[in-house]
Amino acid sequence: MTKQHDDDLRARRRGLEYRRFQWLHWLHTAAPDCEIAIEALGAIREQNPEFEPREHPDLNMWFSGTEAYLATSQWTVEALLQMPADRAIQEVLAYSPNERQLADGEHREAMLQNVNKATKTNPTWGLDLADRLIASGYWESDVWPHLLTAWGDSELELSDKQRLLKHLSADDLQCRHPRETAAVLTKLIQRVGESEVTELLNEANRISTALWKHTVNEDYPNITQYVGGVQQQDSWLQNAINHSSGQLALFWIYSTSRQKQQDPASQTFSVEFQSPLDAIIKEGSVSGQLGRTVLASQLNFFLSADETWALDNLLPLFDPAHKDFRCAWDGFLTWGTLSVPTVNCLRDCMIKSVSRVVSEFDDNTLNRFVEFYVIAMSWLIENATDEWITEFFKHADYRAKKRFAWKIGHYLRNSEETVQAEYWNRWLKDYWNNRLQGVPPPPPNNEEITEMLGWTVALPSVFPEAVEIATKMLPTAPLSQSLILDDISESGLADRYPTAMAELLVYLSKRQTEPWFWMGTQSVVDHLLGKDMPLDIEAGLRKLVATHRLN
Repeated sequence: MTKQHDDDLRARRRGLEYRRFQWLHWLHTAAPDCEIAIEALGAIREQNPEFEPREHPDLNMWFSGTEAYLATSQWTVEALLQMPADRAIQEVLAYSPNERQLADGEHREAMLQNVNKATKTNPTWGLDLADRLIASGYWESDVWPHLLTAWGDSELELSDKQRLLKHLSADDLQCRHPRETAAVLTKLIQRVGESEVTELLNEANRISTALWKHTVNEDYPNITQYVGGVQQQDSWLQNAINHSSGQLALFWIYSTSRQKQQDPASQTFSVEFQSPLDAIIKEGSVSGQLGRTVLASQLNFFLSADETWALDNLLPLFDPAHKDFRCAWDGFLTWGTLSVPTVNCLRDCMIKSVSRVVSEFDDNTLNRFVEFYVIAMSWLIENATDEWITEFFKHADYRAKKRFAWKIGHYLRNSEETVQAEYWNRWLKDYWNNRLQGVPPPPPNNEEITEMLGWTVALPSVFPEAVEIATKMLPTAPLSQSLILDDISESGLADRYPTAMAELLVYLSKRQTEPWFWMGTQSVVDHLLGKDMPLDIEAGLRKLVATHRLN
């Protein structure tokens, strides 16, 4: 190890110690009676008596009046780019602000950010810097992550891409910076032009295969945390794409896609592409789970690329009995897309998964699952007593039922009238009537009823029939959060079906509403009062006018 390397490590350790001092000082200020903070702060002061707290020890940037205080560096982007690589690397490695400079806002991290920006401005300059790092054996340097990130965000010439791949092939770099190496590989393969595929794809694949063994050396994220005894669920996919194993899985998705573009007639993966995918599937550690999270997110793609491989290796992950159940669904619900082939494959897993999804998933993930469920069901459901319905309501809680009703309305609003009519006749009409009878049990609650009322306006092709069913629901649920009157005003249904629309408004007038709920509906009611309709309905409209404020 060279003296330069020793100095660099000492400077980095001193900078880290100073940041730890600032953090502990902030903690001590916030909790002056904390004995652990007092003891730790005293130990650092004893070893570093020259350390002084900053005005805002918890921030690298802050505002005071109209002034902004930013972490800075004497080595600006312009100054770095003006230096040849030999000198630049010496200055970058040696740069370690003293305590006075730190107090004035200078930070090594700010210099490293400027190295990143300089490399984006001139990627070749950054590659020259990397040559010097490699020549001196500085594989541990904190400069590498900033160089790698910059190359991933840059548009490179073919010659620079070839130089970059040469750097990325170094095992010393891969084992020390696996995440950044995997990320730049992924971004590189995304940008490979058609004329460059032959030149670059095979080498990128080789590097990715070699890099996989280093993913186990990277720290794993804490997927499940507890705060105050309450379980906090993090996103598997978010953690996956921030880990080398997830990035490598993403790389192989893009690489496989490029291969399929080159050979669109192929229905299976070649050994070159299947072997690394199999390695991700078989890996038993958290690395494997993170990689499989990303692969599962693209089930639709894999079914089209190699259906047999996808059915054998990805589909089982979605079964509620599989250990990867949570990560597979998190990936698919976040990034996945639905198609008829995908839904046909997932049907049984979806229906069997409702129980675990309702009991284990947070609100956002549950909502996404129900949305996918309703879309899938709309393609495959046969009647109102289909397993799609019976199994869902066997396990669904009030959140899932409300989302189910909301998503049906959303689906209807975005469908052609012919599709709406087919949906209605195939299962929705009978389902709605069944729900009024408490089938499946229990009867719909107030929130579910409110969402179901919105279906009437979303079904213009069968509006009178929908109103007939809707008005049978007991008018107990408050409508303070409903936007049904806005939908009515914009629908034009008062012209097509004046009597049915009047019946619906009279029914709504019996519900509990806020004073502002009816505002803006005067023109619709006046229009209906000008139409011929049964006397009892007309009387109900006039009572509505007398009871509620419409303007």
